[in-house]
Amino acid sequence: MLGILVMLLMLGTTACPRRAEEQVSAVTTEEKSSASSSASAVAAPSVAAKAAPSASAEPSGKLVPEITLAGVDTTSLTKSEKQTFSRIVDGYLSPCGDPSTIATCVTDGKPCKKCLPAAKSVAYLVAAGGDEVGIRDWLDARFDPKKVKTIPVTGAPTLGVATAKVRIVEFIDFECPHCAMMAPIIEGLVADPAYKSTVSLTVKNFPLNGHVHSVPAACAAVAAQAQGKFFPMYDALFKNQEKLENADLEGYARAISLDVPRFKLDCMAPATKTRVDADKKDGELLGIEGTPSIFIEGRKFKPAGAEPMEKQLRAWIDLELALLP
Repeated sequence: MLGILVMLLMLGTTACPRRAEEQVSAVTTEEKSSASSSASAVAAPSVAAKAAPSASAEPSGKLVPEITLAGVDTTSLTKSEKQTFSRIVDGYLSPCGDPSTIATCVTDGKPCKKCLPAAKSVAYLVAAGGDEVGIRDWLDARFDPKKVKTIPVTGAPTLGVATAKVRIVEFIDFECPHCAMMAPIIEGLVADPAYKSTVSLTVKNFPLNGHVHSVPAACAAVAAQAQGKFFPMYDALFKNQEKLENADLEGYARAISLDVPRFKLDCMAPATKTRVDADKKDGELLGIEGTPSIFIEGRKFKPAGAEPMEKQLRAWIDLELALLP
């Protein structure tokens, strides 16, 4: 099952997609919010002006001088792949904010931590079969400063230290099987001794209309959070996705030693549903189209290549840590 998830994400397919009527509603919401001057409104950012050529632009495919860069292994690339690599690194502007290309930045040894990782990423993605448009799109997602989004997290349940240097925010649906497969991977990363004092996970709800138990499950998790046990309930819900009726939810509450009468009242409280709805609205304003949707330090995590998901997440986190001032 995890292999299926990896392939879906590699292809840019959302594992648990939103239904069409939800997407239409979200567009309306975004249009309304864009007219508002409210500080809480989040608009989907455009590609940075300096991140040219645009990822959406059709690459020329022209022959260019073959480029080799110190610290970037391209020996395994075919002649055609080396051409693709050369066109990208010599045509995509440095992620450091200056007008030079990635290739020039690396060659000149500029004091920027992003250029060499960007060049190595291009080589890896070309070797993995990526095309120019897709790789430019990945570079935008990974390095464009305008791709960093502000995500409200006040009051949201968080696993890990409050002083974490790398903060992961994940939008989930408790009835989404792909969220259930991702949950132990991310929890494992946060618990890893290598990251325990530097990485945190904050969870926000994004129940999908096509999942009839997703809202009650989300409310159960919020009610458990009120008693300080969000993550025990989070684990119970994902481990028992086929059993999410009200009686099941009460059973999980007992199993994790909640005050069950209080839990039942909190599940039905208007404030609980309001909290779930607010999470989902935040996700819609971010342009989320399905679950799981993962943001690392405000950037939408974009998998690429055939490496296992945990390895790709680790690489993204490690680079975030390496880029810290």
